[in-house]
Amino acid sequence: MTIKVNVSIHVQVENGEGETIKMSISTEQFEQGFQQIIRKSSQVLGQKVLEGYESQLKAGEYREGVSIRTQKRCYQFQDFSINYRRRSYRMPGGSVQTPLDAILGFTKYQRRSCQAQEQIGAIAASVSYRKTAQINRYICQESISASTVCRVVRELGQRLEAQEAQFEADEPGKVKSSILYCESDGISISLQKAAKRRAEVRVAIGYTGKRFISKSRKRLINKTCLMCSSQDLI
Repeated sequence: MTIKVNVSIHVQVENGEGETIKMSISTEQFEQGFQQIIRKSSQVLGQKVLEGYESQLKAGEYREGVSIRTQKRCYQFQDFSINYRRRSYRMPGGSVQTPLDAILGFTKYQRRSCQAQEQIGAIAASVSYRKTAQINRYICQESISASTVCRVVRELGQRLEAQEAQFEADEPGKVKSSILYCESDGISISLQKAAKRRAEVRVAIGYTGKRFISKSRKRLINKTCLMCSSQDLI
């Protein structure tokens, strides 16, 4: 026996137009239907909230700006995404600004929030990029490729590196220290189609001290890594 239930959800934000979502959920496809109405409700609710943000921005800081275009943008967050046509304004000074991107923390070509990037990076730290793409599809209902995961991990690493550099020194690249600690080690590797059969790859780490994190754990301060290869025969 199949049973159907009609569902109606009305979404409206302050001083805005409402939208009603209507669907039927049957016992045969309860899980799929329930997921579909959740995704649809999140999409509509997200669009209405973004409309409210833009209305307040236009009435306040950007009231003198002239709307010159609307452009479709997919904002991808940790567990959901929102498709929205956001506005760009030409300000009295001649500059063109997109305020919605700025308040949501998205740069010009950024597609994912910082939390969404960190989620992908956390998964990729334990499994392959291809497996990460599969897991992300189950979590976020978003199909991405292994190359996209690689790009997200690289962008996340660059952001974290910049944050650490800013945290460790007032002027990155210039650190004053009375003591400089150095550690170095190497490994011998075989060479193919080369005049010399073997070479040594050496890795060195320089740091100015250690900071206590927890029991049996310490963090190197102002850590710098260097790597070079030696062509001397072994």
